[in-house]
Amino acid sequence: EADDNLSSLIFDAWAAYEISKNTKIAFGQKATPTDNRELGMRSNTLQLVERSPLSGAFATIREFGFFAETSLKLSKYQYLRPEIAVTNGDGINVFSKDRGGLKFGGRIDYLPFGLFGNFGQYRQVDIVRELTPKFVFGINYSYNQGISDRRGRQSETILYLDKDNNELLPDYVKYGVDFLFKYRGFSMLGEYVNASARVPSEITQRVRVDGTTTPDFLLNGIQDIENYIKGRMMVGEGYNLQGGYVFKNNISIDGRFTYLKPEAFSYLNDSQYHNRSHYYTLGLTRYLGRSYGAKIQSDCTYTNAKPGSIDVNKNPIKGDEFLTRVMTTFSF
Repeated sequence: EADDNLSSLIFDAWAAYEISKNTKIAFGQKATPTDNRELGMRSNTLQLVERSPLSGAFATIREFGFFAETSLKLSKYQYLRPEIAVTNGDGINVFSKDRGGLKFGGRIDYLPFGLFGNFGQYRQVDIVRELTPKFVFGINYSYNQGISDRRGRQSETILYLDKDNNELLPDYVKYGVDFLFKYRGFSMLGEYVNASARVPSEITQRVRVDGTTTPDFLLNGIQDIENYIKGRMMVGEGYNLQGGYVFKNNISIDGRFTYLKPEAFSYLNDSQYHNRSHYYTLGLTRYLGRSYGAKIQSDCTYTNAKPGSIDVNKNPIKGDEFLTRVMTTFSF
């Protein structure tokens, strides 16, 4: 499940032009608006040690292409913020041949109570302690024409061919809704994501890791091309709900619940990396000042491991899992 060895070389590299005070276009590699809301928030502002399992399951994180965004003021307090993206659909650091077609998508956010303070729409905890309630509700959608991995995060890790040995790949469709609320130190984030696949009926072969091809798409002894392919993709749905409160002494107590529901045939059923549906996390953070970047965090996660789950050493897991993490962050 790790990215390829190029993925650590370049994260963000893009150029932008402001058409007007409220409208901007950009070209290059950057975060995509078609991911769930948490992926639009900087990692050093997370209220828990890691991002949610929902983000891990469905997010592409960064993409290369064209991006445009604007902000429309509807009334004294109401704002509408649309964003669109047209990318190559192959995720981060694509230095070799592009696979499949383009990815089209976008997001639209509605803010009924005015703008957040100090970029709070793009931060998790309410460390600035909003004096009036702030709320944003958003929807996002994307259509990726031909992906060559599990969710469009990488390129050429999973390839298929038609009967004439021409490359032919499944499409990946994703949509979601989410919200963020903040007021006087309290914050709540909610997200829902649904991802599905469109498998061309003309696919007849798959490419093995060593480059050879095979017409074998056996599932339980039966040739089933569509479901075999879906079984290698992150398809299904899930939601994430988390919230917390920052006290005036800069101590924050936070909690999160994440639920993942894979399709019958989905890589989310993989016994080692996934095959878990319910995640419960409780966290405690001590901020070292009125900023997001200097803090000491700890959290504990309880996860129900479904029957057949195995650990990183491929040993069967008996019962459920507990994971405790501690992290110190200094960033500017």
